[in-house]
Amino acid sequence: MVDSALGARPQARDAQDQFDSRAKGLNDFLSHIYYDMRNLGVSGGERALNYAATNAFQASQIIDATVQDQLELDRIDVLKSPVCRPDSECYDIELAFFSPSNVNIANRVFRFTVDVSAVIPVSIGQIRTWSKRA
Repeated sequence: MVDSALGARPQARDAQDQFDSRAKGLNDFLSHIYYDMRNLGVSGGERALNYAATNAFQASQIIDATVQDQLELDRIDVLKSPVCRPDSECYDIELAFFSPSNVNIANRVFRFTVDVSAVIPVSIGQIRTWSKRA
């Protein structure tokens, strides 16, 4: 999945370092979901989380933003979305990242919405981001 999201490793040395950082961040994110947050997808929130794990393209956008600041994944929360289309079931996936070199810096939070009312879940809207004290 990482190879599909990031493509082939570049030949240039400086580009390889950036690629390796992105690949490590995406691998860490996917491993966190696959092994730490394992579920059967019975509830809507579980289905939204599973969709976030399989949507590597969206995750790679978030990882790109966090690699530059050398942030690490802190937690993943699934929240019932306050805004949703009628007759739909929407959940917000919230990813919080922290700076391991300075824990006094506020977490960087990324949030996106997933509609799980259909057989195949879909992302709705853009990824939103802000800083938040832990």
